[in-house]
Amino acid sequence: AISDFLSEEAKKLGLENLEYHNDITVESNISEVSDGKDFVNNKFIPKDVVSPKELVEFTEGKTVSVVIDDCCISVCDGERIYCCNNFNSEKAFIFDFLKSANIVVHDAKEFYKKLSLYGIEFNSCYFDTMLAAYTLNSTRKNYGLEEVYLEYSGISLSDNTEACFAVYSLYDIMLP
Repeated sequence: AISDFLSEEAKKLGLENLEYHNDITVESNISEVSDGKDFVNNKFIPKDVVSPKELVEFTEGKTVSVVIDDCCISVCDGERIYCCNNFNSEKAFIFDFLKSANIVVHDAKEFYKKLSLYGIEFNSCYFDTMLAAYTLNSTRKNYGLEEVYLEYSGISLSDNTEACFAVYSLYDIMLP
C-alpha cells in the first residue's frame, strides 16, 4: 500500500532504486499533508498543516526559515515543513512565533513588507540569505531565490521544491 505509493512517486522522480523501510512508526497530533510535495530535492521532508499556536510550540527556540505566500506562512526547521493557513486571524500567535524562533528569510525587506500588509510589525530577522549572497558575490545581477539556490546548492528549484526548504538549505550552506 504505502510502499507501492512511494515506489510510484520514486519512479516519477527517477529514483527507482530507492529502498523503503516499513518498520517506521511516527506518532503525531498534527495532520500530514499528502499533496505530492513531501519529496524535496530527493529528500523526504514531512509537511504538516498547523495552527498558529502549534507553530509557536513546534518552533520555539529553533532556527527556522519562513516564507509568506497568499495568507499562508510556511516554515522549515530543516526536518519538517509547517504550513499555517489563514494566519491573519491570529496575529498574536504569529508575532509570538516570530519572537520565539530565529527567523531566516530570503529578502528581509520584502518579508517585512508582507508582514506589515497583515498588520504585523516585525523587523528582526536572524539571517537573510539574499543579503548573504550579495555579501559573498556583489557582482551578480540577480539575487532571486532561484538563482542563488542554484549557485550554492547546484540544484534548480522545481515546482515541488518548497521555498522555505530552499531558504533553510541556503542558510545551512552559507553558514559554516
